[in-house]
Amino acid sequence: MEKTTEAFLTVVTGSNSNNIPGWPTSDLNGVFDALSRWTLDPFLEGNPKYATEGEEFEPFSCKAWTCDDGKFIPELNVRQYKLIAPIHPEAPDAISFEGNFIGYSFGFRVETNDVALMEKLRKAIADNMARDEYKAEKLKIRS
Repeated sequence: MEKTTEAFLTVVTGSNSNNIPGWPTSDLNGVFDALSRWTLDPFLEGNPKYATEGEEFEPFSCKAWTCDDGKFIPELNVRQYKLIAPIHPEAPDAISFEGNFIGYSFGFRVETNDVALMEKLRKAIADNMARDEYKAEKLKIRS
């Protein structure tokens, strides 16, 4: 019989109540509320932290694993990291979703192995990335 893990959730919002005026509740509902209110900072969409060797890139998320110090890959213009071990050994398939909002640092972080929750977060992030403000900010970063 295949071993399964129970879904878990960790939401870390740092001191957003001090940094982001009107920050919603410090729970999962607050993360979805924040994603509907504020536009993600596109800088983290391509942050080298998210480029891990042998892993497919997905904006604002990565495996919830620890990594090495990384090595710079000039042709990709990223620092690439090797995954070492899961942050949550009981849930090695967990994904970490994290991002900042334009004008604010450290907006949210959610680590989960709940597939339904992952899909909800991916959709909320994709909807946020489809905003005109996000696209305009992304153009500024590239120029």
